[in-house]
Amino acid sequence: MGKNDGSLFFRTACGQKRCRAVYRIHEALAEHGTNSASLARALGISTSAMSQTLTGKQHSARVLDALRKAGVPEEYLYDPRRMTAKEVA
Repeated sequence: MGKNDGSLFFRTACGQKRCRAVYRIHEALAEHGTNSASLARALGISTSAMSQTLTGKQHSARVLDALRKAGVPEEYLYDPRRMTAKEVA
């Protein structure tokens, strides 16, 4: 398998991996002087919408890009737009 195909299975696998990394994401945000609630406010979204992406239930490109910009390492994001099936397996 090469680049992802956007399938439900692939997106679910990315979400499960991000859910397991959620504490690392929070740590990275804290190291950069912010938190998920502040980031949600800055984006104009609810903390629930932020939580849905952090726990892998959603894959908001806007939230994932903001997390990346806030200093969260790529290895914790499991962004389906940037992952290959081999990386998620």
